[in-house]
Amino acid sequence: MDNVISLIERLGADSRLNADIVAALNSQSLESADIAAALRVADITKLEMLLNVKNKIVCAIFPAEEEPGKTDEPDEPDEPSEPAQHKQQLKYAAS
Repeated sequence: MDNVISLIERLGADSRLNADIVAALNSQSLESADIAAALRVADITKLEMLLNVKNKIVCAIFPAEEEPGKTDEPDEPDEPSEPAQHKQQLKYAAS
């Protein structure tokens, strides 16, 4: 398979080799005549099958998860603010 990959790399790097593909195929010792035939006719599907290198692309979308302890709502103070306490004290004093 290394020979096939190096040949494909050479074909992609040098556009003059595309015209002389038969000579390039003959100069390489390929594993099988089927691979050479697939390269000659540019049958990508057959070449992927013969080399067992079919691309496996998966597209997935995962929903975003909130970080623990973070919310969109503002934090409420545990104790009432000072003006509210002052109003309550005034209310009790007036009663």
